[in-house]
Amino acid sequence: GSTSIEEISRTKWKVDGYVGWRNTYWERWEENEDNTRLRSSHLRQLKRGTYRSSPDSVRPATNYSKKPARSTITQEIALFNLLMGFAAKRKMISGDARMEYSEAPPEDYRYQAVETFESSEIRKIRDFLAEEWTTDREPVLDEDGNQCFDEHGIPMWHRFMSRTPEYGRCRMNLRALVVLMLNLGARPQECLDLIWDDIEIQNGTTDTGDSIQYLSFRIREKKSRRKSKMMRTSYAPIHTLRVLSPLRAFNYPFNSPEDRVFCKLDGSRYGLLSRRFKQLLKRLDLYEDRNGVRRTLTHLRSYYAKDKLKTHPLHLVSANMGNSPATLFQYYARLASDDDAYSLLGHLKTNNSLVMTGSTAI
Repeated sequence: GSTSIEEISRTKWKVDGYVGWRNTYWERWEENEDNTRLRSSHLRQLKRGTYRSSPDSVRPATNYSKKPARSTITQEIALFNLLMGFAAKRKMISGDARMEYSEAPPEDYRYQAVETFESSEIRKIRDFLAEEWTTDREPVLDEDGNQCFDEHGIPMWHRFMSRTPEYGRCRMNLRALVVLMLNLGARPQECLDLIWDDIEIQNGTTDTGDSIQYLSFRIREKKSRRKSKMMRTSYAPIHTLRVLSPLRAFNYPFNSPEDRVFCKLDGSRYGLLSRRFKQLLKRLDLYEDRNGVRRTLTHLRSYYAKDKLKTHPLHLVSANMGNSPATLFQYYARLASDDDAYSLLGHLKTNNSLVMTGSTAI
């Protein structure tokens, strides 16, 4: 309405005010409210995050206390500027009411995926999952009382015997996802979209002529929803099968080639593993690093990049991860070089060098 446009023009609202204005005018208001009229008392509550819609509201209020991401704000600033430009051109407002992109909130560095785990922290996660994996279990026996083995020669166990089926399935899927990401380097959503038909055992030959087995994965890429869907093939060591094979048996009857690798009791996609991984990190006191970065499943992918770039060519690691070499170099090569930075000083003499000469250290 004209009242809100005049107020925007007069006060030159910043991001906080714009968020309140957007939530007030671009979303459904309550049935008994006039959509074209701005109520200052409600706006103040929206800004404080204390406003709650009434039970009979057509659409309940969202979490107004949480600011949108910078990418959301910048897109809406562009639309806002177009609206204000149109209003100024039609003489509906006086002056320039457009907003600067510099007013958008910066990205929260604590969620940056280029940060990663330390090797000791990965060992801590693996040790915890391994201990959980080897306790509270009983062997699967045949008619003669001997332990059974699956088609790959892996011993079969009944696991999480004292737990509910839901708990056991959650832990089985979570462990398999963590191990898979550390050995495959795929994105979390790419792993969760896998079906058993996407996984194959391959035979190859090393440079020395030795035969080798490995796993190939047909990955449905999840770079961006705006881009066309693409497929790639990624590879993981054969020992990853020691985790995936028990998971497939545990997920029975949803373990046919067209079923999902990670699934719930009804065979549907297991979409809560990110939350379960967060709970695991908090339990191990690993959720935040010393800089306040909050870890997610994506940081396992960062660790994979950091680890592989130490010993493998950049173009091979980028092909397996589904990144361009430029992106991998820009965002992940630093992680690999940080641990080996002092190797650049290996040629220096420690006793008589310019870096350290008695009391004249610089």
